[in-house]
Amino acid sequence: MNFAYRRSSLLPLGASVLAMAAALSAQYGLGWKPCELCLLQRIPILLAGMAAVGSFYPSKTQAVRRLLVMLSALLFFITSAVAAYHVGVEQHWWEYHGGCSRDPDEVQGVIDFAAALAHPVVIRCDQPPWEWHGITMAGLNVLYSAVVSVVTLLLLKCEWSGKEA
Repeated sequence: MNFAYRRSSLLPLGASVLAMAAALSAQYGLGWKPCELCLLQRIPILLAGMAAVGSFYPSKTQAVRRLLVMLSALLFFITSAVAAYHVGVEQHWWEYHGGCSRDPDEVQGVIDFAAALAHPVVIRCDQPPWEWHGITMAGLNVLYSAVVSVVTLLLLKCEWSGKEA
């Protein structure tokens, strides 16, 4: 395994660990409760990390290893897309019809009230707990995940061409 290949595998693995550490630190360290879309963004990040770990398994062929690294890059791109959608919900560019955007004032009757009790809303997806100059955690995740995806693919391209990046 050459050094360029290790970088193309280590980047999504390290980025996955860093992203999950930041999310869990915000959740448990700062007490910020994640909304549905925040939790949804974690799934591809975890899968990308697992694919990157799988690429280190010694019995994998070079083609399978490259495929797993490409899968990691794709999963980070998916995370970036979900985060971009979340930013749109936060900015009220469009409405999210999941359970976390329901307004308690929308309850019209007993059935709606029972449904609201059955699925309590912890935090709304359109009300971020933190922002810095208008940039929320979802906004940071758009950029972070897109950069990880692109750089991983560039490192993988360098591996395929045999060049050191």
